[in-house]
Amino acid sequence: MTKSAYLRRGISAAALLVGTTASAQEVYDLGTILVRGGLSPVEAGTYGRSASVVTSDEIEARGYQTVYDALRAVPGLSVSTGGLSELRIRGGEANQSVVLIDGVEVAKDSFGGYDLSLLDLADVERIEVLRGPQSAIHGADAATGVISITTRAGGDASRTTAMVEVGSNESRQVALNTSRVTDRGRVALSFANRTTAGYDISDDKKGNNDAQSRRSLQFSAEGELIPGVRVGLVARDVASSSEFDRTTYPFGAGSAKEDYVIDGDELREDEETSTSLYAITEGADGRFRGELRFNNAYLEQAFPYYSSFSKMGRAQAQAKVAVGLDGALDGADHILTVLAEREREDYSTSGGISRARQTDSVAAEYQGHILDAVALQLGLRQDWNEDFGDATSWNAGLSYELPNRSTRLHLSAGKGTVNPTWYELYGFSGSFRGNSDLEPEVVQSWDIGFEQRIGDTAVLDLTYFEQTVTDRIVTVTSGGGGTTSNVKGDSESRGAEVTLALRPVDMVKVDLAYTWLDARDPDDNRQIRRPEHTLSLNAAVDLFDGRGQAVLGVRHVSGLLGTDQSQSATTKLDDFTVVDLGASYEVRDGLVLTGRVENLFDTEYEEQWGYTAERRSAYVGLRASF
Repeated sequence: MTKSAYLRRGISAAALLVGTTASAQEVYDLGTILVRGGLSPVEAGTYGRSASVVTSDEIEARGYQTVYDALRAVPGLSVSTGGLSELRIRGGEANQSVVLIDGVEVAKDSFGGYDLSLLDLADVERIEVLRGPQSAIHGADAATGVISITTRAGGDASRTTAMVEVGSNESRQVALNTSRVTDRGRVALSFANRTTAGYDISDDKKGNNDAQSRRSLQFSAEGELIPGVRVGLVARDVASSSEFDRTTYPFGAGSAKEDYVIDGDELREDEETSTSLYAITEGADGRFRGELRFNNAYLEQAFPYYSSFSKMGRAQAQAKVAVGLDGALDGADHILTVLAEREREDYSTSGGISRARQTDSVAAEYQGHILDAVALQLGLRQDWNEDFGDATSWNAGLSYELPNRSTRLHLSAGKGTVNPTWYELYGFSGSFRGNSDLEPEVVQSWDIGFEQRIGDTAVLDLTYFEQTVTDRIVTVTSGGGGTTSNVKGDSESRGAEVTLALRPVDMVKVDLAYTWLDARDPDDNRQIRRPEHTLSLNAAVDLFDGRGQAVLGVRHVSGLLGTDQSQSATTKLDDFTVVDLGASYEVRDGLVLTGRVENLFDTEYEEQWGYTAERRSAYVGLRASF
C-alpha cells in the first residue's frame, strides 16, 4: 500500500470534525493514570506491573534533545547509539518491544526497530515505559515492554507554545504547538524542525561530521458527531535525513579499530506518516464505553548511496468495549474490557521483495480492587497469524498496600511473542539470505518488588525480575554471507531496578535510578550492548523565587560489552560517566530562557564498539507560552 493510500484512509474523515457540536475528550489526570497500562487506563498507584513515566516538565527542565536521552534515565532500559540506535528493555532485543505514539503502533523498519529520533521532544507531553510482557494488551512484539508516547495533541484548554534553540555543531531547532478548545470541540496543530551538522561518529579523529535534519507536522481534532458519539482524528507526518558511515566488511584480524567505520557522505532518508480515526460512545449511566478505531502507519526508508529503499506499512482496525461491573467506569472497582482487532502489515523493497501478512486477535482484561488494599489486573490474548499460526499471550499483575499505608507490594508475570522481522525472513541482498522457516520468539517474565513512601520527602521502589527468551533469532555468518536461525535453548536475563525520588525541601528535587542486569545467551555468555550497571542521577534546584531552575544530570555505565570486529570476539568497553548541566530563567511571564551543556567534562566514550559518542556540546534557547 502506498503512502498516499495510508494518508487518504485517515484524512478523508477530517471534514466530519469541522463545524459539529462537541464536547471535549475526557482528560485523565496524567500524574496518576497509566493511559496505556491496560486495555483500559490504570491507576499508577495500584498497577501491579513495572512502569515509569517521564513528563514534559522533566523533559523541558533537563533539556533532553531526543527521546533516547529521556529514556536513558529510566531503569531497566539500555540505549546504544552507533550505526543503529537501539533500545532494549530488560536485556531483550530492540525488536521485542513496541512503540506507540498517541496509541498508534508505529511502522517498524525491516530490522523490527524504530528510530525514536524521528519524534521531536518539543511535541511530547509524556512517555510511559511499561516493562515486562505486554503482548496480551498490545499484541505480538510487545514481549519485553512498551514505550508509549503521548504528544501535545490538544487538551482541556486553549494554548500556544513555541521554542527556538541554537547550539553546537550548527544545531538549529524551532517548534510551535497550538490548540483551540471550545464547547464545540478541540483542534490542535504542531510543527517542529531541527537541523544539525552533527559530529564524527567514527573512531577516526580526522573523520567528517554526519549531518541530520528532521521536520515533523501533526494535526488532531475531536468533536461530537451525533449526541453521545465523539469522533476524532490524529494525523502525523515526519521527514528526516541522516548522514551515516558504512563499515568495512569483512574486517580482517589485526586491523586498526579506527579503520572499521569508513567516513563518507552516505545518506538515509526517512518518510513516516500515521493516522488514527476513532469514535467513542458511552452509555448506561457511564457503565459502558465503546470504541472503534482505525490506525494506519507507514515508513519509507531510502539509501541513495546503495540505490535501495524499503517500505513498511501497518493498518489496524480495533473494536473495544469496557464495562463497569459494579458501577460507572470512572469509579468502578471491577472493570472488564474486551478487544477485537485485525492487523495487516505490508513490506516491499527495491530488490523486488513484496510481502504482506495478517493477524486477527481477540483480547480481554479484568481490572479489580479487592478489600480496598488489593488491586488485580489479568489479561489474555489469542492471535491468529496467517504466517505463524496461533499464539496465546497473557499477563497478570497484583498490587497490595500494607496496613501502614506507606508500603506497597507489587508483582507480575506474563508471556509474550515476537514475530520474525522482515529482514530475518527475507534478507536484504544477495549475500544475506533470509529464512522463511523461522518460528516466533517466546518471552516469559516475572518480577516482584515494593514501593516505600518515607513521609512526604521520599519514595523508594525496588524490583527484581527474571526474563527468558525461547527460540531467539540470531544471525549466522559464513564465508562472507549469512542467514538467520532460531537458537536452541533459552536466553535468560535477571536483574534489579531501583528508583528513589527525594523532595527534601520544596525547592529541591532529586531522582535516582539504578539497574543491575545480567543477560546471557543459551551458552551462558553475557550478551553485548547490555550494561551490567547503569546509574542515573537528576537533581533540580529552584532559584529566584521559582522563576529560575538549575539542573544536574549524571549517568554512569559499567560492564558494557561489544564485539571487537577485528577479532570477531566479545570485548569489554570502557566504563564511563557523563555529566550534563542546565539552567532556565523566566525573564517575563510566559517567556523562559534556557541553556545547557551536555557531556560537561568532554568525556570520550562509546556505547557500541567502533562508534564514538558525542563530546561536549552547548545549547541556548527560548520557550514561550500564551
